[in-house]
Amino acid sequence: MKLRTACLLALSLFVATPAAANDAELETLARDYFASVQSEGVGAIASALHPDALAEFRAMILPIFEAEAESGQPNFTNAVFGGPKTIDEICALDPEAFIGAFMSFLGQQMQNLNVKFDQIDILGSVPEGEVRHVLARVTVGAGEISVTEMEVLSFTPYEDTWRLQLNGELKGIATALRGSIPQ
Repeated sequence: MKLRTACLLALSLFVATPAAANDAELETLARDYFASVQSEGVGAIASALHPDALAEFRAMILPIFEAEAESGQPNFTNAVFGGPKTIDEICALDPEAFIGAFMSFLGQQMQNLNVKFDQIDILGSVPEGEVRHVLARVTVGAGEISVTEMEVLSFTPYEDTWRLQLNGELKGIATALRGSIPQ
């Protein structure tokens, strides 16, 4: 009897965790994410990312700013942070502020293109351990150009909610920028 009670208690704790979220909850989170990026710009990505993803992105991008600090030519640093920042000031930023500044810079670069979501269709979600992947068909337009692609948003439980993992596009941006650092 004690074993059965312990098993039921363990099961009830699992069911109460964010990892037990149903498809509708995750799909709503995905829609909310796309809506916030549409209304607030790509800077909104920072608040949707899991803290581990924020730290990972920061670790991938920080060498660019360190290299510029060593070279004495902080052109990219000044552009991203809106003026002179020392490497110590950049390192002192919390990861969300760091990626927020970076993504806002990217958003400013994209603003002239008038990029907007024309249509978002959430197609479903797939569990993988405690991670949940939400598949969406996203049509993005800029002027008369329209592109439709499949997006996968990977959510990880965090406290009493879900947060996004880094996607391949953000990792690709970081890799491309790191590759541009003069050796």
